Amino acid sequence: MKTSGIEWTPSWQFLHNTHRNIFGGVTRYEYECGVHPPIYELRPVLTEFAASSTDEELRQFASLMQSGTAAEQKAAIEAAIEKGLE
Repeated sequence: MKTSGIEWTPSWQFLHNTHRNIFGGVTRYEYECGVHPPIYELRPVLTEFAASSTDEELRQFASLMQSGTAAEQKAAIEAAIEKGLE
């Protein structure tokens, strides 16, 4: 988004995360606080999504993430994940 000149306002949030092994044992703690924002789910394919999107698509996505309803944001995230996996 930076390279496309798209402006947005980051909404920093602290999260809490505990990593566990397959047996349920704690392997490490990451101290973050709060609930992750919807866009957090896009992290694994964010680079691919950004690379396969036009500047206009990224603008629309950023706008929706900042001012859309929860349902609109969820739908946009799901569509972005699908696009990133293509």
